[in-house]
Amino acid sequence: MCHRRQGLTLVGAFLLLAGTGCESCSAEGQAAPSLVEELQKGTVSASDVQSLEFLHFRVRQGWPSSENDYGKLKARADNRPETIKNFIQILKDSSTARNQQPEVHPVSHYYGIVRVGVKDGAHYYVYFELMQENDHFYTYVRANRKNATNPNSAKYYRNEAMADFLRRHDPWYRLAIEEDGPHDFPTKEGEQGTKGSEHGSTRR
Repeated sequence: MCHRRQGLTLVGAFLLLAGTGCESCSAEGQAAPSLVEELQKGTVSASDVQSLEFLHFRVRQGWPSSENDYGKLKARADNRPETIKNFIQILKDSSTARNQQPEVHPVSHYYGIVRVGVKDGAHYYVYFELMQENDHFYTYVRANRKNATNPNSAKYYRNEAMADFLRRHDPWYRLAIEEDGPHDFPTKEGEQGTKGSEHGSTRR
């Protein structure tokens, strides 16, 4: 009887760990959808979004992976309805699965994080990397699941239009230019150039 009870205890502990080990899984055990998937399926819309917070992030400091990490980052909100609508529209309509290798080795210019707050009190983290191939600028987007904090659980997309949105709305974009010196990436419509760091993995 003692051995049987011990076995049941071990099984129970395993089931408890299995049920809590995946921060991005649904109650059915399936991987929860990313924010982009939610938008494209229509389960989340611009009317559900209450806040956009741009987080001040430096990739050399390492990617945040817990709410405590995110809480240490400076944040500036832009909750204007037109900004939220524009952001959600671009994320929904211009994000395509990142499954094609670039023809040339791209240059990485800027990294950003946006915390997207929704009406039910939940939030999504979306990560950005501004890229350049020759004279062309675009953005790699990683969209996480609801309340997920580890960037490694996010899904990858390529988004052509998000580069211009970040230029216009991300307050840390301009600061990055001022802190790092003159950059040849877009600061006004049509301006561009070449300075940047070689692209590498953004996983921790």
